[in-house]
Amino acid sequence: MNVPPRLVAVVDRLGNLTNELGAQCESLEAQSDDPFLYSAMLFLRLRTNLRGYMLLWRDGSYLNADILLRSMVECTICLAAISAMGACFIDQLRADAASSLKGAIKVWRNEGFIELVQGGEKHLREVFGAETGEASGPLNWKELAEKAGHPSLYNTHRMLSMASAHVTGLSLLRMIYDPAEGSAPDTNRLNESSGSYNFAVMASTVTLACRLQAKVASTAEFDAVLDEIDTVLLGVAGEWAQPV
Repeated sequence: MNVPPRLVAVVDRLGNLTNELGAQCESLEAQSDDPFLYSAMLFLRLRTNLRGYMLLWRDGSYLNADILLRSMVECTICLAAISAMGACFIDQLRADAASSLKGAIKVWRNEGFIELVQGGEKHLREVFGAETGEASGPLNWKELAEKAGHPSLYNTHRMLSMASAHVTGLSLLRMIYDPAEGSAPDTNRLNESSGSYNFAVMASTVTLACRLQAKVASTAEFDAVLDEIDTVLLGVAGEWAQPV
């Protein structure tokens, strides 16, 4: 995997940074309608995804690492939405939860799981109330990324969906393995190029997530470190953009 050592070192620094910010999240005391609470939950999920990503990446399981990267992108879109939309985004999250529960109830009813249906409907009424109407629905990642001011995150999300996270022809072709060659030549090149690029995307995504979480937490103690990391990321991006 052709990833510059200094980029790997940056991600190690980001790992330490997510641990420090995550420790603040774990000690948080907030009301259920406080955007900071939702931001903390999202950031802790991203921190776990990053740990899993690095384990898989170092094991050479680049495709599976990309599945976790897609989850990190989703967490970052949501963190950006909280920063840009505040309580309005929390309303969207609750609408998404209500929509998902209604979908589950429909499946349970079709399968004849009456107790699950009854419990689900009770939960729907007691927890979500008026949010169970037709206006509720799942999150729209494209719309959310645009409202949050980071439309490029949706482009990354879409590419990962096509090439890694979902079972598609492209994601399956990336798994072709030839014992004599190590892997099929074309597939190997695809894995090498997408793996290197996605590693840089991951570093950029986590850096943005750290900035967003620090903003919600109203702390500037990590700004200098994040500025240094951004400088390295811009340098690496500039080198990769040079014609071959």
